[in-house]
This record gives sequence, structure tokens and C-alpha cells, in this order.
Amino acid sequence: MLAVMTMTSKNTLLLIILFMAGSRLFAQHVSEIPEYALSDSEKTGKQENLIEISIDTGVLFGTLYEYVFSDNSGDDSFDYMVSRLDWNIQPIVYSGITACTRVYENIFGGIGVWFGYPMEVGYMEDRDWNYDPDDSPPYEYTGDLNMYSWHRSFLYYSIFADMNMGYGIINDEIVVLTLLVGFTYKRFHFYGMYGHFNHFIMTTNTTGTYPGKVIEYEQNWFVPYIGTEILWQIIPELNLRFFLCVSPFLSFVYARDLHLTSDTEYLDFPSWGFYTAGKVSVSYLFLEQFAASMDILLQWSPPFKGDSYSGTIDSDLYILSSTWKGGAACFTYGLSIKLTYLF
Repeated sequence: MLAVMTMTSKNTLLLIILFMAGSRLFAQHVSEIPEYALSDSEKTGKQENLIEISIDTGVLFGTLYEYVFSDNSGDDSFDYMVSRLDWNIQPIVYSGITACTRVYENIFGGIGVWFGYPMEVGYMEDRDWNYDPDDSPPYEYTGDLNMYSWHRSFLYYSIFADMNMGYGIINDEIVVLTLLVGFTYKRFHFYGMYGHFNHFIMTTNTTGTYPGKVIEYEQNWFVPYIGTEILWQIIPELNLRFFLCVSPFLSFVYARDLHLTSDTEYLDFPSWGFYTAGKVSVSYLFLEQFAASMDILLQWSPPFKGDSYSGTIDSDLYILSSTWKGGAACFTYGLSIKLTYLF
């Protein structure tokens, strides 16, 4: 039976996912341990509330990956890659605001949201591999490169948010260690234009250029995770922070790919993906109520896949593919500077 998705059902599904997410939160990973958690209470008077507000700005590098997988072996494994689009980030510039607090005794929590600025962010590469045109679906792919194209990549916008909560094991002299649970949301919206292509057919190589915008791509990540954060006081004014989290095959992606030259839209739902991220931060306390810090961030998710639908752009009918699965992956790293006010 042919499976279809209407625009109404697609919107309903997205609303359910967003409701489960809790909000439009996005993802650089927020700290949930306040700087004053290791401070002397008589000296600072800050041990009771432990509330902090931070503003930060940074750059994010790396690549977001878009895949199409085929069931080339006929065993429903969909493990044969027939298309790959690399959305390279060189870089995205973003700014945001975060807050963290002691929720209750040894319970700490944090929340943050960041926005990426519209700008040219690098380039996109698109590769497609050949299948035997005499076959009928499912096609037998030959592994020969059929099409390569390159486009300048621009960011419409990006939204990152993160929220987490953890239980702290506190050594008043040196270290706070928390075991935490959290949720990250990431959204990127790109478009590609001013590109060129190589089309390989047998022994013929056709080249050409694209005069304007030819593709838009939106990738939304929903990542519940578990992790740990360590705050280590080197000296009273200088703190070192480590953060590590993992989503053990619980990540979901909703991706929307618009091929403007063919008026075709693809909706992909990669699911049950693995994701991990880490952060190292150094902060310096000054003027009693301020801290300046620098963060280094790394995020990685290997390829995972899910159902793929297609239809006319902005139509009300999307057909589930029985021969392809859509996939996603990411590898990003970044650097940010932050100013924190300690209440």
C-alpha cells in the first residue's frame, strides 16, 4: 500500500515533536553549575541562591551531512549510500544567553538559547552515484559517480538551545561533579546558489553552472542526553570546567530538502541516532560579581537513517519512498567567549 503524508499530518507531527521537546530550545551545551558553587559563603554571601546569567558569542565550524540510502541488496537494510550532500560550515557566527542556578540543595539546572547570524558560511558539495537504468525499483547501483556539484552556501538562520538538570557531588574545597540529564535542539536552514556541476554519463563529462539559488535545506535535531559536568577550582579566581554528554541512540532529526530546479521537496525523518558532545571551559572571576570565560566545544553524530517522503514543493501530499531512506550526520566544533553576572 502506498503511504502518503499530507501537509496537515506533517504539521501535526512537528507540533507533537516540538511539544515533547519542551520548547524551541537549541544547542551549545549550557553549564548547570554556578561559578560560586565552590566559593566561600562567608566571603561572597552567594551560597544560598547561586543564580547566574551569561551572554556569549562564538564561532561554529564543521559539516552537516545529508544522505540518501538505497536497499541495494534487497534485504531491507538500506545500507547503500546513493547520494551525499556536505553542508560545510566555515563558520557560523552566533550569540546567546544562558542561565544556571542551584534548584534545591545539591540539584543544579541550566538553560540557554543561541542564534546564528544570516551570512555566507562556506560551500555545499553534492554527490550522486549511478544505478543501472535498465533495472526497475529497487535499482541496482553501480557505485560509479554520476553527478558532482558545488555551491556557495548561505545561512538563513540557526537556532541552538539546551537545557539540563543534575545532581551535584560537592567537595567544598576543590570540585563539584554533577550527573545530569538534558535536552538539545538544533536547527539550521541553508540555501545554495552560484554553483557549478559535472555530470558523468558513460564516457561523456558535461559541465555547467547555476545562475542563482537551486536548493534549500533545513535540518532539525532533537537530542535527549545523559552526561556529567565537573567544576574544578584551580585558585579562588580561576575555574576549569569539563562537560561530556551522550545520546545513546535516542536522537531524532527532521530534515526538509527543497530542489528548486525540479520543484521537488523531500522530507526525511532519521531516527534512533547516536550523538555525543564535549566542552572544556576556563573562567576567571573578577570584581566579585563577574566572570569571563572561554569555551571549546565538540559535537559528533555518525550517519543514521529513517523514512523519506517526497512531493511538490509546498504541496499537501507527500509520498513515502519504498526504495530510499533519508539520513543525517554532523561533526562540528567551536569556540566562544562569555561574560557572566553572578547574583
